[in-house]
Amino acid sequence: MIFTSVNFFLFLVSVLVTYYLIPVKYRKLLLLAASAFFYATAGYEYLLLVIALIIFNYYLGLRLEKTNTQAQKKSFLYAGLIINIGVLVFYKYLGFIFYSITEVFGIEALIRVS
Repeated sequence: MIFTSVNFFLFLVSVLVTYYLIPVKYRKLLLLAASAFFYATAGYEYLLLVIALIIFNYYLGLRLEKTNTQAQKKSFLYAGLIINIGVLVFYKYLGFIFYSITEVFGIEALIRVS
């Protein structure tokens, strides 16, 4: 679903209207379901990726809370940053990185990323 599409606009309006019409205690559940639906429209593999990242970050947050030393807290924080930024780079920028490398060095791309 593209942000500039009519489908996205209708989806957004329906979620916003529903959000303000339902009781407060169900609003988080609605946002969770709407987010899952949104990611599923891009592909179920993305929904699975988001669920995996949510579980990973939740576990990481629990570990940060229970850890007493600053060194361990920094280790967990850096691990979380590396994983999350790594996933972002892989899915969003890998094609651009490969394209830039092949352009700079004037070589044909061995791997095509679309």
